[in-house]
Amino acid sequence: MNLQSLVRVLGLSVACASSSLANGGPWVTGVAGTGSAAPGESAAKSDVTIEEEKLTIDLHQDFAEVEVRYRMRNTGPAVDQPFFFPVDVQGRLREPQQYVIEVDGNALASEAWGKPAPTERMDPFVDAVAKPIRYWRRSTIPFRKEQVREVVIRYRVEHFVAGESFSDDTKSGPAKFLYALSPAAGWKEPIGLGTVVINVRSAIPERVVVEKPKGRFTSDGPRRWVWQFNALRPTLDDDIKIRVAPGYEHYPGPNPDSPQAGQVRYVAEEGKYYLRHADFDISASSELHSEKPGEYSAENVKHGYPKPWAEGVDGDGIGESLEIKVRHPRPLAAILVGPGYDDPKHPEYWGANNRVAEFEITLNGERTFRTSIPDEKFRDLYPIAIRGYDKLVRTVKMVITEVHRGTQFRDTCVSRVRLLAKLTKKPKVSRK
Repeated sequence: MNLQSLVRVLGLSVACASSSLANGGPWVTGVAGTGSAAPGESAAKSDVTIEEEKLTIDLHQDFAEVEVRYRMRNTGPAVDQPFFFPVDVQGRLREPQQYVIEVDGNALASEAWGKPAPTERMDPFVDAVAKPIRYWRRSTIPFRKEQVREVVIRYRVEHFVAGESFSDDTKSGPAKFLYALSPAAGWKEPIGLGTVVINVRSAIPERVVVEKPKGRFTSDGPRRWVWQFNALRPTLDDDIKIRVAPGYEHYPGPNPDSPQAGQVRYVAEEGKYYLRHADFDISASSELHSEKPGEYSAENVKHGYPKPWAEGVDGDGIGESLEIKVRHPRPLAAILVGPGYDDPKHPEYWGANNRVAEFEITLNGERTFRTSIPDEKFRDLYPIAIRGYDKLVRTVKMVITEVHRGTQFRDTCVSRVRLLAKLTKKPKVSRK
């Protein structure tokens, strides 16, 4: 079973270790124990201080976007100050995307530096699968005497998969995001003023846990946490660890010999059990006409590739809908949706056509709510969480109320739909 095709609702991301950049320091060693890119290099004295730091971490379903802003002052003579930034990646996996460093609004060059070294900062399960490796990026920032400079670093980094598969069974450890404040201890003075903000974007807020540092962050709503500090000389205890999603197990559901067996999976997470399935009948208010009848029918969402459902009216398809009749009703934890034209052989189709930006969902003809879907290309399916409704769900109506416009076409597409049903007890699994 492909690890990337796993359930994402309730934080069941396919990721288990997010690469993370971290605070820069004047040399590669930082605080003892944080890793060293050049063990033989001596650490020269630095007269540069961080007067203020603002760190923003945006957690998405499959990746994180990070921005860190420093106001730095040189308290000594003019200097070309080395600036080392650590990069934690999981084993052989790739480095962060779109890494940019700017000084006073101007781009600054950076380079890989030193020899990568392993770090033991992840959970034992993940270490056994793919041990995180620390790399460093080096820049040089010129400072005049007493000069104050604004330094900004931005990057986007995917959450990576770490797990085990045995036949059709899959086990995954938790998704983690790491950010090391401790290398900043190498500057002349403690960090003057600091603000760290965690924003939960398309990740599931109920499943996000700030594991470290303990007791520093305060909640500012269900999707935002803030930590403010002053005069901080960071240690290893100040490094940030966020569980973006918990670990889980994923194994075959009932009727493993049926033609649709691959669409039916049991999911176990934190002592709770779910059934992910397409055991329903589905119809649409319209479908796109083509030379081949039914080429873009609603039935396509039960199978996925190669064709999606595409509505068939003029314009963006606002008001068009899918209607589901569940064959074996159960309470739902979520509706899982592929909100666009997702064809691995033709990735350009996704951006060329409209994607659903908002659905109006009605359960059993009586419970209606709206949910927004970010304009991101998800590895698997986007979870629409069902909150505060524990009845058996017999019908689901999904009405398009907003779209993300395609670059070429105005057809709004949905590639797949799955239901994630709640189970009251651990399922019995028949093994052959």
